[in-house]
Amino acid sequence: MTISQKLDEVFEGSKTLHIMRGVSGAGKSTYIKQNIPDPKVIHSTDDVVEHDVAPKLTGKTGMEAYKAYFQHMQNTKDFGLHHKSHQMNLDNAKRSMDQGEENVVIDNTNLEPWEAKRYAAYGLEKGYNVSVHNVDPGNVSAEELAARNLHGVPLEVIQKMLNKFKRNPEMTVDEIMAAKDK
Repeated sequence: MTISQKLDEVFEGSKTLHIMRGVSGAGKSTYIKQNIPDPKVIHSTDDVVEHDVAPKLTGKTGMEAYKAYFQHMQNTKDFGLHHKSHQMNLDNAKRSMDQGEENVVIDNTNLEPWEAKRYAAYGLEKGYNVSVHNVDPGNVSAEELAARNLHGVPLEVIQKMLNKFKRNPEMTVDEIMAAKDK
């Protein structure tokens, strides 16, 4: 057996947890479509909010519900529901890994290492290769990112995200696993 055949045997059927990382509007979803082979399972807290949590809270659907959800959080300063949405997304991702899905994608901003830690730790525990995809917005301004993002994230929030990303543009799995839990 050649080395190439041996490597093919090792990697055939291997499971990968893809952790996306980037500012809203930077192109994470486009990156997934163009660079991750056969991404059958994509977990996004935005999707949990848009399709489950926000409609129940607001009585609205789609992007209207999503925007009303965030307006509610800004008005009330109560972010507990958003924490629950992140927990729901994590639970959904764990179920996918428990079922042995081959390519599991976490499509969140994951700007700080601790934000991705529970996903990475569970993936490693379940025998997944963990890969971090840092989607750098390049020289795109916060204003352009705010205009591009699909969820109506306000400009001032995008600017904060951009500042966090620029402090550490190339996060690694080691950094994620070394992060303190929050």
